[in-house]
Amino acid sequence: MSGTLYGIGTGPGDPELLTIKALNIIRRTNILAIPSEDEERCLAYRTVRKILPQTGNKQLLKLPFPMTGDKLDLRNRHRRYADILEEYLDAGSDVAFLTIGDPSVYSTYGYLHRILLEDGYAAQMVSGIPSFCAAAATLGEILCEGEETLEIIPAAALPDSLSDTSLTAGGTKIFMKVSSRSADISAALKKSGRCASMVQNCGSREEKIYRGAGNFPDNPGYFTIILSRANDGSCTARTGRSSSDSRRRGTPESGQGEQTDDKKGR
Repeated sequence: MSGTLYGIGTGPGDPELLTIKALNIIRRTNILAIPSEDEERCLAYRTVRKILPQTGNKQLLKLPFPMTGDKLDLRNRHRRYADILEEYLDAGSDVAFLTIGDPSVYSTYGYLHRILLEDGYAAQMVSGIPSFCAAAATLGEILCEGEETLEIIPAAALPDSLSDTSLTAGGTKIFMKVSSRSADISAALKKSGRCASMVQNCGSREEKIYRGAGNFPDNPGYFTIILSRANDGSCTARTGRSSSDSRRRGTPESGQGEQTDDKKGR
């Protein structure tokens, strides 16, 4: 009987946010796959090892996804990695693929999941807490209520010319993977008058919070999220803190060897 591939969402980096289901599957699975060539730089792996030290004794498959816009290279890489995983599944072994956040949200695991299902293998996703939900909790923000909308926007999908007119609609907008467009987004948010907060490295020792687009740093790291709501006059009351806040936690440091889209892997 063939084994099963599990796409395990490990959350944003705080090991206490790992689900019981994820931990149980990892405990009973002897083979782990990670989207990095270096486990010490893989946030998902380090998050799990923090709470399950025995993870270091398991067999590790390193399936790195470099930063590249070459779609052909990515397709070939997905196919090659799927073939590797299928060899283990054919041998009857289960494999747990660790991915930050949730495997259904901008995760490279999704490509492998789709290929294996098309090839007739068993593949299951195990939900993890998405980074933007963790960031909202950290900020004490309600993402949406009643009939409000929630829009998730990868920075790479934004138009080259980003103006405040594209941000005038109501509801909440979440900007992910903002490092390459942070200056444009900040400028547009300032012109729009919307409430805005930034969270860097949510859940890690190096977590930083910035409130108000005018206080955003120029070059935030890759693991940065911007949350913006229409200004109903309660921005100051809603945040209730200073414009910039840095925290230190007893959780893993932020990772730099793991990325999260079809150009940067995960």
